[in-house]
Amino acid sequence: MADNVPGFATFMLNPQGHVVSWNDGARLLKGYTADEIIGHSFECFYSPEDVALGKPKAMLELAKQKGLHEDEGWRVRKDGSRFYADFKPKSEPCCWLTMSRQIFMF
Repeated sequence: MADNVPGFATFMLNPQGHVVSWNDGARLLKGYTADEIIGHSFECFYSPEDVALGKPKAMLELAKQKGLHEDEGWRVRKDGSRFYADFKPKSEPCCWLTMSRQIFMF
């Protein structure tokens, strides 16, 4: 996986959706250091409303079925601020390779 793609957060999730790798772009975009986020569910990047609706898990399931799934929507930073971003999980046998970037900030 590309370690530092300018403007992109790249990270890996295990099959259960927990963060297993984290790059500097992810830290800059989402506000978590690697030590703070590795081992935690990627659902923390979503609003409580989206988590209650099952959106994060549904996106991984779609990626598993199709090999790649793309989604845009509101995400949540460590500090609670929201930003509009895309999210592209790619299914791999061992994990999910993910790339995200901010599209708008209000």
